[in-house]
Amino acid sequence: MRDNPAIVDRVGWDWIIQHRIGYSVQLGSAVLLMVGCLYHAFKRPLAGWQANVLMFQCLSILLVLGTYATYGDILHGNGLYALITQIVAITCVFIIRPIVSLPLTFSTLWLSIKFSEACGVLGHGDAVNLYVF
Repeated sequence: MRDNPAIVDRVGWDWIIQHRIGYSVQLGSAVLLMVGCLYHAFKRPLAGWQANVLMFQCLSILLVLGTYATYGDILHGNGLYALITQIVAITCVFIIRPIVSLPLTFSTLWLSIKFSEACGVLGHGDAVNLYVF
């Protein structure tokens, strides 16, 4: 980024630092989940509530970071790509009961679509495609 000052001028250092912190927290959460899984597999099985806490903290951070990054991107004139990427990652990595995952995913996506429409950055074609998604 230092080699391309146009990027820094466009988004600002605050935006870059906030995203670096957010993705560092996400990495830390994923590492914590991985350590818990390795402990479960090779040392001693975790209790059900411990496994659920590990998974819930990682899912929460993924959704919160995806939503936060999306709102920042929307305000800078970009789309919902960060949130869609997070939702695809959650869907592919975690196998969660649909009774839990569908309301979380759809409510987060719906709120982001409404925010995009309110900011005026979501065109009709994009809205139709996202509702179909």
